[in-house]
Amino acid sequence: MSLIGIFIVVTIAAIIIVNLNNSNYTNNTSQSGNEIVKEEKNIKGEENSDKKEIENENVSKNNLKNILNKWITSIKKKEDLHQFYSEFVNYYKGGIISVDKVMQDKKKFYKTYDRIELNPENISVENLGNNKYKLIYDKSFECNNYQKAMSYNGKVKSNLVFVKANDEYLITEELDEKVYYTSKDFLGD
Repeated sequence: MSLIGIFIVVTIAAIIIVNLNNSNYTNNTSQSGNEIVKEEKNIKGEENSDKKEIENENVSKNNLKNILNKWITSIKKKEDLHQFYSEFVNYYKGGIISVDKVMQDKKKFYKTYDRIELNPENISVENLGNNKYKLIYDKSFECNNYQKAMSYNGKVKSNLVFVKANDEYLITEELDEKVYYTSKDFLGD
């Protein structure tokens, strides 16, 4: 083979290699372009998802604050609270007990006091994940037993933990985190 033949073969080989590289480069570029478009769509999807989560979070927080107000109103009226609780509750110093035992304690409290006044303040809601929310609030209270001339009042930081199940928020924990003050007075003394 002559030098010209080798030159032609090398040139043709070089052209083929360059064309292959260019087509490979074009395919890589279009794949990268598609990936960029997909990534942009994912970012927008994540932004929309984040926005929906924030909206859902706000709805949940508002729902929980409304439930707190209904729960307090029911306590003031000495109504049955069973509807607000899950089957088992981490309840003050009693640990995890059945909702029936919680209701027994509430009824005992209702019998002890003629008037029950509760006022929540500084309400905040913490998302604990897995449809679980912790409602933290300051609770000032005043309870009176007129026959015994007895008054019980105070202010505590309270926690209610709710779990959302079947579109309902149920209390799974009821605790007082901190006692600011309490006072039991016998009004006749």
